[in-house]
Order: sequence, then structure tokens, then C-alpha cells
Amino acid sequence: SGTPPLLPIPLYTPSTSRRAGIPEADTPLRNRPLLATPRPRCEVGESSAAAARRSGPTMAHGVNCSYVETRL
Repeated sequence: SGTPPLLPIPLYTPSTSRRAGIPEADTPLRNRPLLATPRPRCEVGESSAAAARRSGPTMAHGVNCSYVETRL
């Protein structure tokens, strides 16, 4: 039909650090854990791309944003 064939998923990708594409082999041993793991005070959450792929209502749909008038 009219759809292009799917490309194969690469089985091996070289490991690199998160700093400017420096290969892990060139990163000092003491710095490798710091580049690969989140800090204890960091919160790991879902990316916006992953949230966009998810079907169903989002958090914004469940939030009541109605205006309530108050008088003192």
C-alpha cells in the first residue's frame, strides 16, 4: 500500500554521557554516576511528549477553574 516500510530499531547504541556528547569511555570514572543518575532532590516526571501520546482526559480537564465571588 502507500505507507513506507518501518526502519529497524538499532540493537546497539554506544553509551555516551549527557555532557556535550562526550563518550562514556572519555568521562572520568568519578563523574559517570553523576551524569547517569538523577540527584536525590530531583523529581523525575513524565515528559510532555509522553503525556501527549497518552489518550484520555488530562489533569487540566479535572480542575475546577470557575470564578467564585466573595464579599467582605
